[in-house]
Amino acid sequence: MARTLLIDMDYIKDNSILDDNVDERLMVDALWTAQREYIKPILGTNLFDDIIAKAAAGTLAGNDLILVNTYIAPCLLKYLVFEMTPILSFKYRNKGVVQQTS
Repeated sequence: MARTLLIDMDYIKDNSILDDNVDERLMVDALWTAQREYIKPILGTNLFDDIIAKAAAGTLAGNDLILVNTYIAPCLLKYLVFEMTPILSFKYRNKGVVQQTS
């Protein structure tokens, strides 16, 4: 199953506190988690699946597009930042989990 994301990296970088140099692979995983864990329960499975299918097909329009752009995208962005905090603080290395220091 392909991962259809409701917001893209440009939106994230333009509208969040995450730096441009944050690894996009990490953001994609966290974004996928945020969509499934936070947005899906709010919308309900039927509406969520419908919006994801339309976004994947590129046919998101009308009220669905307004819902995504006005409500879902800003909310998803906040959940993404929340999900990214521990990911950016800790790294898994071959010797174990290490905390990032500056």
